[in-house]
Amino acid sequence: MSPVLLYVEDSVDEVFAVRRALGRYGSPVELAHAVDGQAALDWLEDALTRDAPLPHLILLDLNMPGMNGHALLSELRERPALDQIPVVVWSSSSEKAEVRSTARLGARAYHVKPESPKAFARRLHAVLDYWLHAVEVA
Repeated sequence: MSPVLLYVEDSVDEVFAVRRALGRYGSPVELAHAVDGQAALDWLEDALTRDAPLPHLILLDLNMPGMNGHALLSELRERPALDQIPVVVWSSSSEKAEVRSTARLGARAYHVKPESPKAFARRLHAVLDYWLHAVEVA
């Protein structure tokens, strides 16, 4: 079974960029998408209800309408069934305060989205290589 990546992002262009990069990734990854934090929680709760596999990794944008990335991180860490899913922030902001605040909320890593399509794909592939293949998540 292919690992599942849950991408929480409100921008259609960003989702397209991730889909395109996944198409060039060396191993299969199933992409699930949620447009905001509440949609992500709904997806996760549905998976728990159906006893379906949870994502191996959540790639999280911070600035979204509705429930933003900070609020989702807080919710995930308060739910024992979800708090061990690795969350990697994937943001356009490089502000150190953002990095620190997301780390305090339980994000495992913080990456600034590269602007060039090639750099974007390389960075995403590196993140996937690490979180899906190099480490064992407890």
